[in-house]
Amino acid sequence: MEFLQDLTEAKLIGRSRNGLRQFDAKELADLLFLHLYIVQILKHEFLALPKVQEYVKKTGPLTNFDHFVSSRNELYVLIHVLFGKNAKAARKLLRNQEASNLFLDRIKINMQLTRKYLRLVLAGKADESFERRYFLMLEKDLNITNSYYKAIRRLVMTWPKQSRSTRKLVMTRLLQIMRTKGRRSEIMGILEWASKQQNLEDTSLKPLDGEGPGQTIKTVPDEKKGMGFLKKLALGSALGAAGAYAGYKFVRRPKKSA
Repeated sequence: MEFLQDLTEAKLIGRSRNGLRQFDAKELADLLFLHLYIVQILKHEFLALPKVQEYVKKTGPLTNFDHFVSSRNELYVLIHVLFGKNAKAARKLLRNQEASNLFLDRIKINMQLTRKYLRLVLAGKADESFERRYFLMLEKDLNITNSYYKAIRRLVMTWPKQSRSTRKLVMTRLLQIMRTKGRRSEIMGILEWASKQQNLEDTSLKPLDGEGPGQTIKTVPDEKKGMGFLKKLALGSALGAAGAYAGYKFVRRPKKSA
C-alpha cells in the first residue's frame, strides 16, 4: 500500500515520489517558476491554450496542495513539496538536506493569488496588470537568483506584444533550459509542440552559459552583468564574437529617429 501511495503521474520526477531525490529545494523552486511562466506563454498562444488548460486541470480543484496526490501532475507536486502543510515526508527525500531546509525556510508563495492566476488560465482570460504583479512577487518569493530566468520573465509578461524575433529567442532559450532541467515534464511536450506550430525555435543558438547538460549557474557571469535583458539572452551562449553579434542583431530593435 505504501508503494502505491508513492506512485505519481508527475512525469518530471519519474514514476514515484523517490524521484525527488534528484532535486534540491532550490532546483524545485526554479522549476516551479519556469513551469508557471511557460503556462503564461502557452495561454497566449491560440493553438496551445486548450492544451495548457487541460494541463492546469490536472493540478486538481486548486483548493489546497497540502497532500501528496499520485494522480496530480508536476505543477501540483512542485507546489506541494515546497509549500504543502503535509509535505514533510517528501521534503526528506530532497538532495542536500541541510541546504534544502535552509532554503525552504526563506521562500514563500501567496496561494490565494496563485489560485487566482491558475483560474484565469482555466477561463482563458488575461489580466496584464495582475499578472505582472504576480510574477514579480513570485520571483521574489521563490528567491529566483538566475538572471537569465529574470530576463525571460520580463519578456513573458507582455508576450502578445513581443516581436516574432523576440518570441523565437525566448522560446528557444526556454526549450534549451527545460531540456536540461525538466526534460520529462509534461509541459515540455506542450512547449515543444507549440514551438513547432509556429517555427519558434532557433536551433543555431547554443545553450546559455551554465544551462547546458551537466552545467549549473546561479547568476549571470560578470561580463554579462549590466546588459539589457534581450541582449543578455542573445549573447548568453558561448559563441564566437561574430556569432554572438549576429545573435544580438537577431533581436535588436531599430532605434527611433531623433
